[in-house]
Amino acid sequence: MVNRFHVCDESRSPAKTTITPWSVRGRERPTTAAPRHWCELGPGLAQLTATEASRRLATGDPLDD
Repeated sequence: MVNRFHVCDESRSPAKTTITPWSVRGRERPTTAAPRHWCELGPGLAQLTATEASRRLATGDPLDD
């Protein structure tokens, strides 16, 4: 397993927060900070709900690669 941690200093703002992978964001319609495979990135990429993320995690965690 490779340990990974990324800090982007360009995103610092009192209005922004950082959460860990698989965390649910505190919003009216909560989405999940779900890891993605490189091949998934591109137009049409949508945020995952907690239910969708749970199904995805059951099939394997992209961070395990």
